[in-house]
Amino acid sequence: MGDQETYKRVGKCVVNEDGEIVELEKEYYRQGRIFKDEYAFHHEPKKPCYVPEEEEEGFYTREDFLALCNGQEDIAEMIFDEVDWRHPETYFDEQFQCGELDLCGSCGKIFMSYGVDHCPYCGAGRGEE
Repeated sequence: MGDQETYKRVGKCVVNEDGEIVELEKEYYRQGRIFKDEYAFHHEPKKPCYVPEEEEEGFYTREDFLALCNGQEDIAEMIFDEVDWRHPETYFDEQFQCGELDLCGSCGKIFMSYGVDHCPYCGAGRGEE
């Protein structure tokens, strides 16, 4: 595993055995008050790694980010790195709307699409099925 001191941690989130938050401390980070734990994201997939600004009872784990991102670690990591106050689903959807992400109609993979004409995984042209 990695040395926890090399990872950024913003705030504190403690959950009980039932997966309920029993202690939550948010701190200001970039654009909002959140909890974010890089170590948990990279090394403890079932532990809380992110709580958005307006959330008080729920949290996100690495597994949640992977589920949102079609199981693709590179996309999940990009989303985790960028969220700084909002829910990951909101940021994820915005990336599709503004053309930063696309879903390949041929292989079903999500990819960074700004300025890209073909899927980097299978080579299909954007919009092809």
